[in-house]
Amino acid sequence: DAAVLIPLSIGIISITAFVYRQLHLKEPLLNLQVFSYPVFTAGVLIVIISMLLVLAAAFILPLYLQQALGCSSFTAALAMLPGAFFNGIMSPITGRILDLHGPKRLLQTGSLLVAVIVGIFAFTSASLPSVIMLYAIFMFGASMLAMPAQTNGLNQLPAKYNADGAAIVNTLQQVAGAFGTALASSVFTAAVKTSSSDTSTTIALATSSTFQVLLVVAIGGLLISLTVNN
Repeated sequence: DAAVLIPLSIGIISITAFVYRQLHLKEPLLNLQVFSYPVFTAGVLIVIISMLLVLAAAFILPLYLQQALGCSSFTAALAMLPGAFFNGIMSPITGRILDLHGPKRLLQTGSLLVAVIVGIFAFTSASLPSVIMLYAIFMFGASMLAMPAQTNGLNQLPAKYNADGAAIVNTLQQVAGAFGTALASSVFTAAVKTSSSDTSTTIALATSSTFQVLLVVAIGGLLISLTVNN
């Protein structure tokens, strides 16, 4: 669809031009040399994948609950609350575990949980109680990813690159979230347009198709997490 491909192409060209320009300036706005540190690069990729998956799931699941299962918008919102709750309470706990045991176990456990739950959504049609439980587990796993990956990555940088590293991570988080929503929306819409089933079945199939694409991303995140050491 041109409405998607044209803005996407402009965005890719703009980012490419920005990177090229920054690499050839004596005093760049963002020093992209930070990506020469593999641990930082792995951390950034995990942060990107985490944000992409979280926002994509938060976009797709309410649609599934309302249009496939017939839930009200209020019920769909309440179904998301346990996941948000787990994500919130896990933040300080994750920080303590990171201080005591390092990032390896957190990142690998979180990536595995996220990939498994995305896989379940990709190949099954979940009921309302199942969505609540699975999304809570998904957010529990996601809470082990972004903060530990960012902290571990930034800790590997020399002090002179800390500001550049933090700015890059924060910027790419926003880009990843936006891209995740756009990706989920595009795949979902394309699947709906190609289906000839009734509305609820179409939405269920479109949801599965979207999560199948997200599963590829989640597996990529899991593989990256396996390269992380304490």
